[in-house]
Amino acid sequence: MLLGEVTWSDRPLSTEALLQAHAQLVAKGRPPSAMGKVVHALFVPTLPRSRSRRLPADVRLIDARAVLGAVRD
Repeated sequence: MLLGEVTWSDRPLSTEALLQAHAQLVAKGRPPSAMGKVVHALFVPTLPRSRSRRLPADVRLIDARAVLGAVRD
């Protein structure tokens, strides 16, 4: 199951903002209907230039370009 959070910013998000958004997403917990593995995703306008090592490896960062590209295909 994919659990995601959309975060808007007119600039790439800082590591601290990504960590905070991830913490808020995890704090919401699993929905009662969630079966199997849960994948956490943060949907952001643009990806940071580099991924911080402080951000958990299991969280996916997905930018608007990827979302729009998937919708167009």
